[in-house]
Amino acid sequence: MKRKIFQLCISILASAIIIFGFTLTAGASPGENNEHTPQTVLAKLYSDRFGVTFDEAVHRLKLQNEFPELQPELQENESETFGGLWIQHEPEYNIVIAFTQDGSEMLKKYSEYIPESIKPYIKLVTVKYSLAELLESQKELLLSLTQLGIKKGSGIDIKKNAVKIKIPIKYMEEFIVATNTNKIELPENTIVDFVEALPIPVTDIYGGLTLRKSNNTPWATSGFSVINTATGVTGITTAGHVTEPMYYNGVELDLGGSIYGGSWDVRFYENTGFTVTNEFQWWEDGSTFPVTSTKSHNQQHVGDIVSKYGRVTKYTAGEITDLYAPCAAPINYPTFIEVDNIFSYSKIADNGDSGGPCFSGQIALGTIVARSPDFQKLYYMAINYISALNLSVITN
Repeated sequence: MKRKIFQLCISILASAIIIFGFTLTAGASPGENNEHTPQTVLAKLYSDRFGVTFDEAVHRLKLQNEFPELQPELQENESETFGGLWIQHEPEYNIVIAFTQDGSEMLKKYSEYIPESIKPYIKLVTVKYSLAELLESQKELLLSLTQLGIKKGSGIDIKKNAVKIKIPIKYMEEFIVATNTNKIELPENTIVDFVEALPIPVTDIYGGLTLRKSNNTPWATSGFSVINTATGVTGITTAGHVTEPMYYNGVELDLGGSIYGGSWDVRFYENTGFTVTNEFQWWEDGSTFPVTSTKSHNQQHVGDIVSKYGRVTKYTAGEITDLYAPCAAPINYPTFIEVDNIFSYSKIADNGDSGGPCFSGQIALGTIVARSPDFQKLYYMAINYISALNLSVITN
């Protein structure tokens, strides 16, 4: 990738909150459908936010889960030309697929992964760089910044075909000097944001339950019910940065494994006399829903509308804006998923939500690991990363 002058975008997150002309809370009504489920609540949120009917909202939210293999196939087999895939919600609904060249011809080879239901919405665009090129440039840039001791966040803005870098304000002068003296070589079309702080881990027998410290202080949230595929032992997950012993209903949970660093922020607690079921709490009144399937990192898309549950902020929802966002060290690999607060909650996540489930209806997507300093973005680890502990979500 050619190296040129970078685009400088100074954005102080805490002062850049967009407030819409309506307020939605965790108690939002499910609208035209009286059934109170994750799907109906999210459809009502979507309907109000984008000005479409409830039925149209249901239709669009269903579409985003109907082509899980298309993005992985393109990323694996067309890495030289595939520029990314995202869902566009306004001014019109589209499933946008980017290539550096010959997009129409490329896509013809993957008709088996494109159901009839999404064909009217596919929009092809041409971009300068492939996603693989952007990811390689991001990797090189993060390494350079690490060697200089400059703290940073990062991501890929596939809509702008650009690498994103977030630099805390305290490192701004050092960063500018490094770029002016060629100690850092920025990729073309790099977007640099100077921010007050980087994403913060959100820590203050099934998923969505409150986990407590030994003194009964509420501390974290359980993620999903899982099974160790090597031993057959069942249990629950939470965030790996929750390092103190955790208790549920006064019983100390047995630690079965933990990884906190790189792409992983997960902790496994084995069944300790509880019956493990495949449900998760998704609403503050204790309502649960069973998990029926999962979507790995490369099956999720920028533009997907997703939900989460945490013990502090309860049910909230938002839009995936980045699939390649590192968080603060040690979980600083660019594999975490960023969700933006497009539904105007006061906070989309807060301390204590760590480890909680992120989901789309009954599909397990991942578990919460961090929030932005202004509480307007959350970050989660995609569910497939639990396999590093030989874990699999229980779906039946």
